[in-house]
Order: sequence, then structure tokens, then C-alpha cells
Amino acid sequence: MANRPLVYVIVLNYNGHQDTLECLASLQKVSYPNFKVAVVDNCSTDGSEASISAGYPGHDFIQTGK
Repeated sequence: MANRPLVYVIVLNYNGHQDTLECLASLQKVSYPNFKVAVVDNCSTDGSEASISAGYPGHDFIQTGK
């Protein structure tokens, strides 16, 4: 089987950590073998960064700061 290209899944978040956590849980069911997840947060004030980072430490977390 040929190597499959790396695919990034970008998940946007703004004060919706519960929805984002559900989305990330769903992504664990993806059968494609070569993908990474990046969560981009638009300066949430609801504790999203801590909650998401704690639940999914293997995913990239990008804080835009605004």
C-alpha cells in the first residue's frame, strides 16, 4: 500500500469548548491513517484552552490572541 499523504484537520473554536471536545472525540473514529488535528482558538474566555489541551494533549493548539 502506498504512503498516504498527511492531512490536517483544522477545528475552529470560540467559547465553545464542549462542542469542540465532542468534535475531537468524533475525529478519533476517523479511519484514515495519516492525519493530524489542529485546534485554532479565537481568544476564548470560557476556559477552552485549558479544557481542550488537557483532554487532547496530542493535538496542536493554536491561540490567535484575538
